[in-house]
Amino acid sequence: MFNSVFLARSLNRIPRQLLRFILISGLIIMLLGQLFVLTKMPVTVFMIPIGCSHKPIAWQLAIIPGIPLTSGATVTTSRLPISSLFGYVWANFGMNTNIAIHLFSLLMLDSFILLLLHTVWQLSHRESLLLGALSFAVLTPFAYTYYLQVFYSDLPIMLALLIIIRTIMNWPARSHRHHLIAGSGLLVTVLLAGLIKPNLIVLLPALALVVFVLWHQHALTQSQLVVPIVLILLGFGLTVPATHGIQRLSDFEPKAEYQLPITHWMLMGLNASEKGMFAPADASKAASLPDEAARQSYNLKEIPQADSTIRCWRCHQIMADKTRNPPRYP
Repeated sequence: MFNSVFLARSLNRIPRQLLRFILISGLIIMLLGQLFVLTKMPVTVFMIPIGCSHKPIAWQLAIIPGIPLTSGATVTTSRLPISSLFGYVWANFGMNTNIAIHLFSLLMLDSFILLLLHTVWQLSHRESLLLGALSFAVLTPFAYTYYLQVFYSDLPIMLALLIIIRTIMNWPARSHRHHLIAGSGLLVTVLLAGLIKPNLIVLLPALALVVFVLWHQHALTQSQLVVPIVLILLGFGLTVPATHGIQRLSDFEPKAEYQLPITHWMLMGLNASEKGMFAPADASKAASLPDEAARQSYNLKEIPQADSTIRCWRCHQIMADKTRNPPRYP
């Protein structure tokens, strides 16, 4: 404990010029390491990041009419926006699949790291915390493994959440001119994040809780957060027509015979034999049913039976297992 305090005090006395040199050098070393990983150890097998890998489908998702949607791949409704983004890049910039995905990963990951470092410094103005955050980025696998090698929707959502948090954090201290720019960026960020990962809507209950606390303390107006909260709500609202627009422009037709209702995931979550994770038996049963309505009816009958067989302590054990072990997929 004493050594940690002594080290922090020593780091907090580093001259600004030396601090800047350490930051720039560390980020350059990190970038070189990332390029080495992408060049020598690339991951070339992807599941969710791209809803398709066939050039004709990529062209169609790039909103280029006249090319029929083949049966060579399946694009789910929730993955259509991000698939469209990749399709646009492939069709208009001549990039192959791996280059496009690795480029997106590198840009978003390094943008997140830079913005995170700036936020740490802005909140603390302590050299020790800034160097600690830099060490985390440069010296741990965070910047070189999963988020760099496997482009997944978690990474852009992490970046979007950081942008949202920073916008709300800086809003009261900014000028009206800055509010116009920051507000537009906030609206676009929420819209794109909601399109990429629809379950980001869980942000709304958190906002509702913040509004309730501020209102209860009679500080909602003084906080100056009404406008950014309204912009966030508007961004989520715009995802609905934007999603429908993307579906129409790409000639996407959801097929009810393949859709799973929300109750399917609830049923798998109550499957004690699979510890509440992906249950192959439940998935096979759902696939054998003819359409979404049949699956919904089946799930509503099975959920009460599954719930009655699990005691309260067993539910907590399943939840604990989920936090310790990553979910399994086929």
